[in-house]
Amino acid sequence: MLGSIGFHAQPVENANAITAKYKTVRLNPFLSFWKKEYIDKINSYCCSSKGKLFSTFNFKAGDKINSKIIAPKDGWLDAMGKLFVEYMDREKALPIFEIKESQPNEFSHFGGMSSIYRRFFRTLEDANDPVEYQVKDIFLNRKKEQIIGYWVNYYTLYELVKNDIPFEDYKKEYEKIFELNTEALGISLEELRQASNRLKNKYNGLFI
Repeated sequence: MLGSIGFHAQPVENANAITAKYKTVRLNPFLSFWKKEYIDKINSYCCSSKGKLFSTFNFKAGDKINSKIIAPKDGWLDAMGKLFVEYMDREKALPIFEIKESQPNEFSHFGGMSSIYRRFFRTLEDANDPVEYQVKDIFLNRKKEQIIGYWVNYYTLYELVKNDIPFEDYKKEYEKIFELNTEALGISLEELRQASNRLKNKYNGLFI
């Protein structure tokens, strides 16, 4: 398996239980490669025809995460994490090769994209337990300088694809959450535009 590794399980004890066996909790769905012959063998809630791809999978302490791992504490696992542990449960633990950071004008590895989504946009998910985050809690002890790069990436990607997205209600809700969070951080749209242009100039040819 080849991909960008991630740790989308909470709390940390659950993530540690998975990484102790498999090195990671999941591979980034936008930058990973899987064997279709193995995927086709999986018939679980996370990837069956009736599954909800963007669901959150919740566990109680003592529940089975898969046949080999027991959840140490109450917590959750995101959809790709659930797919990953199901995949690894049915086949021998395959070698996992990590895709490294960005290569100028070859590819841009936008690290943290799915983490930011889980942190700030989880109410957009088709989740079995939706979570309403309060802005004051999200930004407690957080500085603008620590997080603005992620929002620049989100702004850049969304502006490039928004006209191709047919789900108007989803876009409206996404934009509302985006504006709410950037305003809370004191980030202006003009600031994002300028930083986005610098990003596209730096990786000329990657954005079309």
